[in-house]
Amino acid sequence: MFFRRRRRAPLEEAVQFLMPRDVSWTAEDVFRLERCGDYAEALERWQVLLTPFRDPQIADRIADMKSHRVIWLHIGLCYRHLERYAEALEAYGRAEELARRARDEGMLAELHNSRGVVYRHQGQIERSLEELARALEAARRAGETSLEAVVHDNIAHCHRLRGRKTLALEEQRRAHAVFRSDPSAASAGTQGLVLANLGLMLVEAGRRAEGIALLEQGLEQSRLAGDLVRVASTTEILDGLR
Repeated sequence: MFFRRRRRAPLEEAVQFLMPRDVSWTAEDVFRLERCGDYAEALERWQVLLTPFRDPQIADRIADMKSHRVIWLHIGLCYRHLERYAEALEAYGRAEELARRARDEGMLAELHNSRGVVYRHQGQIERSLEELARALEAARRAGETSLEAVVHDNIAHCHRLRGRKTLALEEQRRAHAVFRSDPSAASAGTQGLVLANLGLMLVEAGRRAEGIALLEQGLEQSRLAGDLVRVASTTEILDGLR
């Protein structure tokens, strides 16, 4: 098992969402559904949140709101987890169009990373690596250190799938190095992802004690992030090793 990243809630970036009047839930509830792994329900709710952007009376005036491109990004994420890859790529394309218009370098980095993950799931490893290289450059330009760690993690996953174990471990260590000396450089969710995957690689390399220690650290960070899916996955791995 290799852990997959689930994007942190953009509410941390003070994104404003226009809530339709007839809904009783909030955008944070939709992020929570994602963290619990209920991507089908989350997808339905993200599509509801697109409603204001389809209103001809106000669409032109609100099209460049950051929430518009965030919603399309998350629609793509939900489609990806539901293995509807063509629809995921289409949603990412809509988000990219909006991000380029807004010159949102951080969002473009996210989209390159997300496309790279889709290509990996489709078995297009070299194409995935090309997209992830673009993501890494964009993340560095935008100063998105947490995302930079995630991209290194995804590059490591590609190398691992190709049997390039040495390259995979080197790349995973680069992901860890982003926040190893300064934990504030990455979110708890990112740290949980990177630490768990590095720990798993070390266990597979025969460094069991060191690997388990990192898996335990990753579990704690995932708990702090409220990522119930990754908490369950990491716990399952640790239980199998004890």
